[in-house]
Amino acid sequence: MKANRLKIYLCSCLFILISNFAIAGALDYIDVSIPPQQDFYQHANGGWLANSDRCGIQHSVEQEIQKKVNICLDKTIAGSLDSYMKNTITQLYKSLTSEKIIITRSIRREFLLIDKMTKKTDIPLILGHLNSIGVPAIVETKLTYSTKSWGFALIGGSSQVQSIPTEKEIKSLFEKFSELEKGDHTINSRTATKIKMILDNEQKINILFKNPDSKQYMNFPIDNIPKSVEPWLGYLETAELIDKTYVIYNLAHFKAVNDLLLDPEFSLDDWKAYLKFQFLHTYQNALTTMDKTQAYQQIQNIFNYELPGICFSEDIDANIKEVKTIIFNIKRSYEFSINSTSWLSKSTINNATKRLENISVAFAYPPELKEKFNDKELSNDDPIANLIAINIYHYNQLKINRVGTLLDEATAWTAPVSMYTPAVYKPGTHTIVIPLKYFLPPFFSPYNKLFSPNSDQYDYNNALNYASLGFTFAHELSHALELPRFSKDKSEIEQFNTISNKLISQGMSTQNTLQEDMADILGLDIAYRAYNQFVLRGAKAPVFNIILPNTQPLSITSKQLFYYSFAERWRKGDSKCVLQKHSTNYDRVNNTLKNQDGFEEAFKAQPGDKMYLPPDQRIRIWGNSGIRFPSARE
Repeated sequence: MKANRLKIYLCSCLFILISNFAIAGALDYIDVSIPPQQDFYQHANGGWLANSDRCGIQHSVEQEIQKKVNICLDKTIAGSLDSYMKNTITQLYKSLTSEKIIITRSIRREFLLIDKMTKKTDIPLILGHLNSIGVPAIVETKLTYSTKSWGFALIGGSSQVQSIPTEKEIKSLFEKFSELEKGDHTINSRTATKIKMILDNEQKINILFKNPDSKQYMNFPIDNIPKSVEPWLGYLETAELIDKTYVIYNLAHFKAVNDLLLDPEFSLDDWKAYLKFQFLHTYQNALTTMDKTQAYQQIQNIFNYELPGICFSEDIDANIKEVKTIIFNIKRSYEFSINSTSWLSKSTINNATKRLENISVAFAYPPELKEKFNDKELSNDDPIANLIAINIYHYNQLKINRVGTLLDEATAWTAPVSMYTPAVYKPGTHTIVIPLKYFLPPFFSPYNKLFSPNSDQYDYNNALNYASLGFTFAHELSHALELPRFSKDKSEIEQFNTISNKLISQGMSTQNTLQEDMADILGLDIAYRAYNQFVLRGAKAPVFNIILPNTQPLSITSKQLFYYSFAERWRKGDSKCVLQKHSTNYDRVNNTLKNQDGFEEAFKAQPGDKMYLPPDQRIRIWGNSGIRFPSARE
């Protein structure tokens, strides 16, 4: 009898009925023709794989976030949503969409400043100013950190121009401004060629910066900068960094930048034209009146730090208690596991426990900035002046004012803030940042306050969330607790490496992906232990009776649902595509689950099944899965 593939979409009116409540998500695309013990990725996601139009979970999350942001901006501009940036956002929107706008006076002011240069050594001065108004060119200032406090990195290279424009496109941008100015600011073909050559060299410096072998950072007090970099004191002065305690930069990059500045191939006039192009390129979208979609995109770009909190705080705050409980229980589970690891010395266990206690977690969105923006600075008819004012505000609040301050959860957020990027562990701040998307469906299943915390609904949500949000946190925590970070014992590190390298010898990992594969295996194991011990508390897992269209009813335990939720998160892109330092999505599911004692228990995997790996071959670092942890009531 041919099995039916299940294709249930969130946008349709079909739902999976579990007990007496409707849900959809982790079970949307089960392929009942594939036994879970043989190929769990195919079993859990087969219906999605069969859909030729699939875009993946990441795409659906981004669409939902964008929809929510648009609604949020609609309400803000209409005056029905109050926030500390309401007036600023509204006034900026009006200036961007006004039919009667004046943008040339801001450009003229910047061009006049550039034209005042009389020698090449003036270039760093202008670059420092441009950096403060959001125009990165040749050199950038980025916030960075030392061991205890924030500092700034002065680096060679720019992230502004990712794709080098053609000479025709460069000329076209100047022609567009000339039409608006009703004057002649056009450039000839020779100048366009020189600008492109500088941009090409700038891109080469970028490539140099991205090469790990070239990152030779050195710390110098301001009064002890090497002579080779003395010309950049002017940059530091106009970037308002000259009175800061120290500067961090890469001498190799600055040698490349200095060589480019001194290159006789490029005259002072060539550099002036290049700097003007960089300014126009940064603010080109505001050269003409925008429609609503364009204006919203510009607002989202410039207020990327504030919008997550403005638009999503209500959603996050509604579940903040449950989120903190998940994070707390993951940490407890890790603590018990570390303490039950027999081959670690007492001092190493103490070091690991301290790292666990001191970890900071920044999640969902950054806090409001202490100093509010003065919206009286905004103009009704000059959008570029408004964008410059907001960029200066962010430069001061997120860079200048943070230099020399202590690292903490609040300052773990550095601009720009993306609502779509993956979670990350930041070693320098010893902080885990979990961005907004992990707190929204389908990565997070909101808790319905109409149900009791002891209800099936809550248990269903917990099974989903410990395997998704909980796993995400546990994965990053596994990076923070990699043994070489806190143990100097050679025998312990050797033991850690021996266990880790089993993945490579078994063909489940490579040297390039090993670190992430280990974090997947350890993170999911810890998330499952936390769910089993602090949610189920040793009780029998609830059984959900699933009523699916065109097939027989299924009975799924909450422990099985945990693993379905984990598999769901890897419905993205090409399941067989290797992603830099990560294994394929297919392997991140199947190889991770083969190493889970909980998976064997939940699905009764047996020798001979493709998803079965003998217990003595499974990867275990912390403790053992059979250890009894204290219950949440003890």
